[in-house]
Amino acid sequence: MDARQYASLPDPFPMWRGGVLHGARIAYETWGELNAARDNALLLFTGLSPPAHAASSRRSSDGWWQGMVGPRLAIDTERLFVICVNSLGSCFGSSGRLRSMRQPASPIG
Repeated sequence: MDARQYASLPDPFPMWRGGVLHGARIAYETWGELNAARDNALLLFTGLSPPAHAASSRRSSDGWWQGMVGPRLAIDTERLFVICVNSLGSCFGSSGRLRSMRQPASPIG
């Protein structure tokens, strides 16, 4: 089962070097719990192009960083609320160029 979730970006979403994205979204997964003070969050970015699936959960299989993310591991999900985001433009759930090719009414750029 897939544990990905999605966050919509503001529309239009201005790009740092020019252009805008319309209807863009970011795929992500989370592990652990955000504490009451909301100060235990760790944002984990994927290297190059892996999916946001860094570790297993009750809803999924082993991830690409299985030995690093989890209870009592280096990125301890008993202490931290971990959010792993998929890179924008990747083929693993976040908006990318292929989406705009399928939907020419909302091109990227």
